[in-house]
Amino acid sequence: MHNANGGQYCKKDSYRKEKEVTIQLKDEEIFTLFARTSAVIQAFEQDCMTRRRQAGNFRNLYRMVEKLIVGTEEEKDNAA
Repeated sequence: MHNANGGQYCKKDSYRKEKEVTIQLKDEEIFTLFARTSAVIQAFEQDCMTRRRQAGNFRNLYRMVEKLIVGTEEEKDNAA
């Protein structure tokens, strides 16, 4: 179903549960799962920040090279 704001939701009584499962975890097992999840999130954030920093460094390098090339062409034009 769609609501007036464009969102979606399940139509009433359209979902029928067929099976049910219950799990029980010890505190150590939950801690391990949360620790692994945290490590994945931190690795993802670190990767994104590294890529963003590298892109910024590349942009700066490109600007420097561009200034050198444009400056060289202007010097040739002025010398002629």
